[in-house]
Amino acid sequence: MTTASGHTLLFNATCWRFTALAFTALAFLTPSVMNIIRVRKICARTGHKMWFEFIGSLVVINKSIEGVARVFGPLMDYLQLVNIQAGVKMDSVSLRNYMDSFNLKAKQKRTAGQKHGDLRIVLLREGLSLLDSQGVEGVTIRAVARNAGVAHSAPANHFPSKRVMLTAIAAKIFAELADLTIEAVTDLADKPEQAIQAFAETCFQFAFDPPNRYQLLWQRQLIDQDDPALATEMDRVYSALLSLLRQDQVKHRVDIETDAIAIWSMIHGYISMRLDGNFVAAKDAVTNLPRHKAILLSLIDGIYYRDS
Repeated sequence: MTTASGHTLLFNATCWRFTALAFTALAFLTPSVMNIIRVRKICARTGHKMWFEFIGSLVVINKSIEGVARVFGPLMDYLQLVNIQAGVKMDSVSLRNYMDSFNLKAKQKRTAGQKHGDLRIVLLREGLSLLDSQGVEGVTIRAVARNAGVAHSAPANHFPSKRVMLTAIAAKIFAELADLTIEAVTDLADKPEQAIQAFAETCFQFAFDPPNRYQLLWQRQLIDQDDPALATEMDRVYSALLSLLRQDQVKHRVDIETDAIAIWSMIHGYISMRLDGNFVAAKDAVTNLPRHKAILLSLIDGIYYRDS
């Protein structure tokens, strides 16, 4: 037989249980310090079994795994602090080990750029994108970090200054140019004149589309041309040209180095004049070839001098 005092105790216990669940919902939806404290006090009044109801209610109230993980962190710190035992010894059950499964959704939101190993690659990619769309003026560390989705201080581990970053971007551009020129002449080993034309045409196409990349390569005030990585890629381009000139054993009026400088000067000079707006695209009246191809043809005829 239940007495009046028994009804009162039962009623009070029930009220506390519902109050704890209500504050649990509040703490879950708005996990502020004050809300967490309220829940702690209520659970202390109702006994250790309420922790099971508290944790279960979090899942019932909201299925959001990320939300549960957000609340569990401070609560587990509290449990470990006061050493509460809820049916099992808390020290023997490390709920933090299972938090990775709750945080799975949050981890999936991370971009590749936020992973340390890939950050440099992502930053260079975003730097090239800004260079193409806004020119070298738009390539800043802050802008690159923003586009990569990381803090503006994150690139400092890889690029401590804008000059270092631009130098790395220039090295990547030169590497791409080297790969393209080498590929263009691969099947023309026994046709040096055609190979030189293919080499030059590749440089022209690379420079005109998109133009901002090529222009960066020669701005000594912005990049460090003594940088080992940059110098290596520059040498790959120049060495490819030298190897083409060494393939033909015909008599040269000058040495191969001079011929290489002449060809490169013609290529770079014409590109620079076009990009600066001093030259416009036109055709040669005699050959009907684009001007840059006609100029190159004239230069090759002079290089491959043959006795009549």
